[in-house]
Amino acid sequence: MGLTLVARFPQASMRLHDVLAMEVRSDERVPDTLLHARDLFLEFSLWDLFKGAYVVQEVHGSTVRAYPALDTNGNENFLIWKADTTGGNASPIALEKMSFDDLHVRYRDDRTALEVRTHSDHLALRGRFDAALNEVSLNGDVHLARWDQRDRTIIADRHAHLRADLTFGGPDGAFRITKGELVTSDVPLEVTLALTRSDNGQVLDLRANGLGLDLSDVIQLLPESVTRQLRRYGVKGEVELAVHYSGPLEGDGPSLSVGAKVSKGRIQERSTGTTFSEIRGELALDLTPNGVPRNLLIKGFSARSGNGNISGNWRSKGLTASVVDADVHGDIALADLLRFAQIDTLEEVNGRMKADLRIAGRLRDLGDLRASDLRTLTISGTATLRDATLKMKGIRHTLTHLDADLALHGNDATVQGLKVQFQGNPITISGTLRNLMPYIVFPDQHLVIEAKGRSPRIDLAALLRSTDVPSTTERAYALKLPGTVELDLQAHVDELVFEDFSATDINGHVRMKDRRLNVSPVTFNTASGAVLGSLDLDTRTAGNGTAAYPLAIDATIKDIDITRLFQEFQDFGQDFIGHRHLSGRMQAEVAFSAPLSAGLKLDLDRLVCVVDLSMEQGAIKGHAPLLEVADHLKKNKLVAPFVDIDQLRDRLADVRFSKLENRIAIRDRAVHIPAMLVSSSVMDIE
Repeated sequence: MGLTLVARFPQASMRLHDVLAMEVRSDERVPDTLLHARDLFLEFSLWDLFKGAYVVQEVHGSTVRAYPALDTNGNENFLIWKADTTGGNASPIALEKMSFDDLHVRYRDDRTALEVRTHSDHLALRGRFDAALNEVSLNGDVHLARWDQRDRTIIADRHAHLRADLTFGGPDGAFRITKGELVTSDVPLEVTLALTRSDNGQVLDLRANGLGLDLSDVIQLLPESVTRQLRRYGVKGEVELAVHYSGPLEGDGPSLSVGAKVSKGRIQERSTGTTFSEIRGELALDLTPNGVPRNLLIKGFSARSGNGNISGNWRSKGLTASVVDADVHGDIALADLLRFAQIDTLEEVNGRMKADLRIAGRLRDLGDLRASDLRTLTISGTATLRDATLKMKGIRHTLTHLDADLALHGNDATVQGLKVQFQGNPITISGTLRNLMPYIVFPDQHLVIEAKGRSPRIDLAALLRSTDVPSTTERAYALKLPGTVELDLQAHVDELVFEDFSATDINGHVRMKDRRLNVSPVTFNTASGAVLGSLDLDTRTAGNGTAAYPLAIDATIKDIDITRLFQEFQDFGQDFIGHRHLSGRMQAEVAFSAPLSAGLKLDLDRLVCVVDLSMEQGAIKGHAPLLEVADHLKKNKLVAPFVDIDQLRDRLADVRFSKLENRIAIRDRAVHIPAMLVSSSVMDIE
């Protein structure tokens, strides 16, 4: 302790160093620090000091730590003054002027694990402290570092200038801000607060309102459960605001109600930069302690994006069995809308959408929204896509130049004359997209397509070609069927090509579900003939990079040019006899099965193909095994003198026959031909 004329000039001061006051506890815990000040100055006027009048005009604390609290019995730890039982009435402590530099305050309730930590660089107060009631007026900057309730943070890291009249203690032990003003960015927010006791613990009632407030500053003042959802957005604008945050601090905590009128608003999605401006509208929102909207009213909402606009109204009432009534209107870039909403089922999106939608019905539970809940809503209206590009996650291919007119019916949409480029292949589709809305909103939902489709030409190699290999790599494919898209399609394709294979006038019924593709029946023309068949491909082992997918093909072949057939199918994976050797017209029944890799490589060791064939006006040319017959006879000294070997070799090089019937099997990388009699231009061969 010492007298200083310099430290607080022009006031003289009695300087107290390392001032310590211990708390008072009524429970069994050891008392700890209530107040510590590195320096405490009792300030006097120099003129009064010379006159002998020692009246303290101001108390100033520097580097002060204050830890008011309620102990486990609910008693205050700061009531360190008591009435003198030997005297008369107790005198309250009155402080007309007190100030602090570097003040840290921690308030704690040991019964409920409530803890509030604040800091102020400069704070002034005056007050009256009494065992009956404490009254304080504050003026200064405040940093609310943390407001924690057990393991949950209610508010953290908030800055403002505070002017407030508050009371604490008294018969009910309540803490109240009877009149308060928070100033952020020079805009005042009127505040009142009551922290009272009940049989179930402490109850909070916080009210705030203001006009012409900065929207971003207002959001920063809201509880952590609300601001956590908004961190991905940057917000600006003006707002008229009324906030009510009330309820018990025990259990789930208080609930938030917000009324707001926004003008000149601007909101930006941080990761993509997608921005909506000129935001206007009115909001009435009641949230549960967990941040779920119990009641929501959006009235007269409108906003503009880079080159579009969106408007609408929303009303939902009740947390469970919530009544929903909404309308949405927009003419907007599709990318702006989906990126802003952070709908991540699409990894690439472009184009433009116009929409007029109406939503009505009931939602089971807004706090536990499921895909099945959307089915209880009546969703109607129209949506139009123009020149859109879409690439869905889990699907390798990109849809481009998409034009579609959709009519919404609940979760489904009907589409007529949809036109799209699918990996460069033009396609027209009309039909129904079932479960469309849940598929867009929830990543685990399936889209069911029931439609009729047409295309003038499809290059199957372009659809299957892998994008993960260098462009110099030839015939590198990656087969992957989507697990969340189901397909029931009646398809007609004028021409389909795949490497050497070409087919025309293709008609088929295509089904796909759970990564299993079935095409049955399918008809097409190829190799100057006709084919009726079916295909089944099961890719459900797609999670294994080394997996091979079971492939089965059954076909009835009529009047096929056998040379072109073998050429288009690359000699069916064998080199014993191929398109260089065969000619003629063929009828056949084919049963083909083989494991197929994701790179479209057949497992030749496990390939099985059984062909019941009938070939007419056939020929076998330059077939090495037949030529070896002449070579063998030439070496046979008993036969050679009686046979014109050279003539025989020439005739075996071009064997012709009118008809051949047999069952041919390809397995174990070999062609198996049962014994048969072939009446040819050379000889009868058995």
